[in-house]
This record gives sequence, C-alpha cells and structure tokens, in this order.
Amino acid sequence: MLERGLLSKRQVEVRPHYHDLLTMPLSLPEKLSLEEIISPVLAYGQPLLAAQFKLSAVDFEVEEIPFVEPDGEGEHLWFWLQKTGANTQWVAGELASMAGISPRDVSWAGLKDRQAITRQYFSMQLPGKADPEWQNWQIEGVEILSVNGIAAN
Repeated sequence: MLERGLLSKRQVEVRPHYHDLLTMPLSLPEKLSLEEIISPVLAYGQPLLAAQFKLSAVDFEVEEIPFVEPDGEGEHLWFWLQKTGANTQWVAGELASMAGISPRDVSWAGLKDRQAITRQYFSMQLPGKADPEWQNWQIEGVEILSVNGIAAN
C-alpha cells in the first residue's frame, strides 16, 4: 500500500508506507569485502582524529570524598582502600571473609567503577568484637591505605 503526501498543488510525492518498508525485499550485492562491511559510511570524508577512552584502569581515577573522617570511635572499623580493576561488592565480600563476619556487616558509600583506580572507604560493623588482624590481608587489586584514619604502612 502506498501513502500519498501532498507537497504542493502541482507536485505529488509517493512514499512507501511504513509496513511496506518492513516487508520490502532488500537488494544487496552477493559478495561484500571485509573492508566494505566494517568501514563506516562517512558523509564528510575521513575523521579528523580518533580517540579511545578507558583502555586500562589507569585511564580513569575515582576518589571518594567522605562526609566524615573516621576517628576510631564506635563499633565500626574503617578501611581506606585503593582498588584497581576490582568490583566494589567483590572487595566487600573478601573483607567480610577475611574478618570472619557476614558480608552484610561490611558497608561502603556507593559502587565505584571496576575499570578504574578507585579510592574509597569500607566499614565493618564489629559490635563488641575485637578488631581483626588485617595487617597481612592480601586481596588481588586492593591496597589498604589506612585503617580508622591511621596510615597502614
């Protein structure tokens, strides 16, 4: 079915109806070269430049800005960590496992990009429990920078 659109009193345009476009057979060449398939159609010639973003973790850094700095008081142990190529939830699970606590007792303020170098706080709720011996913890892609505001090194 064709739909007629009036352009002027003298000129009439005949356009295919949307449904006809969907069912209309396409005529393509039998063989296309790989170059023809992957090369983009450029209306104004070749691009002036090319760019690539976030090829590696060092291309993107995120540092959390906390509302409050930990002071060592209360039932939470605060870890300031640097993660490289590590998922926030995975790191929280690793911290919980090493501390021998439930993953729900580990908190953080927002998920950070995995494909980045990120610095952020994690806290462990340890009501009435002694602080775990964290000094020898090794988590792939994670460096403990400080604990309760005191430098780890």
